[in-house]
Amino acid sequence: MHHASFTNEDFQAAFHDEPLAFCANCHAPHGKERGVDCASCHRPGTEHTTRADDSVCKGCHEFSTPKRPALLQSTFSEHGSDTGCIDCHMKRDGAHRDHRFTVSRDPGFLGRAIALSDLERTRDGVTVSIAKQGVGHRFPTGDVFRALFVRAWVETDDGRIASVAEASLHRDWDAFRSREPETNDTRLGEEPAKLTLALPPTIEGGRVRIQVDYQRGATARAGALALFSSLRIADWTRPLPRVK
Repeated sequence: MHHASFTNEDFQAAFHDEPLAFCANCHAPHGKERGVDCASCHRPGTEHTTRADDSVCKGCHEFSTPKRPALLQSTFSEHGSDTGCIDCHMKRDGAHRDHRFTVSRDPGFLGRAIALSDLERTRDGVTVSIAKQGVGHRFPTGDVFRALFVRAWVETDDGRIASVAEASLHRDWDAFRSREPETNDTRLGEEPAKLTLALPPTIEGGRVRIQVDYQRGATARAGALALFSSLRIADWTRPLPRVK
């Protein structure tokens, strides 16, 4: 992923609209054809003998831009785990570490970062709680235009859809654009995200279905995110709980 950081189709589309040297400094620090190469993280001349540490990651994964003072990426500020970047994102493969960095393209890896932590039924409806797990930073992190799109619904035993709810978990896109402080960050942090499905207590039997998509976007406004890609990372089905 790092090797193709300049040539990949999504970056090229964004770079075509905003061809800033600032962008190329991270996506191709030693030449466009090389992307993020060995020498970008290891000292030149000793590429495979000098170990990189987590401080190397910060240069390209926590920054503002020349146009906006707000942090475009804030992963280091969010991080609160004893497990560092390298230990989590570059698992050991024998004597070496995995250098593929396929995280944002790997639905299995992303799916392991979340869990359905609770499903509660009250007289008003069903509350779905989703939490992050094994993640040292907020989720999703990285570029401001990342989101988890959650859709939940209740299906009765006769196949009828009784209730539907949707939510997008993301940073404050409009504040970032307007250079104002962020006031609304709904991403998964220390507390789970909750989604409520309105449902009368008379409905019994059936199931609750929850789907979560990891979305990567180019731009966003209000609730609309112009997508590069969307990956289904969770699809849970649970029996409809009884009213407490």
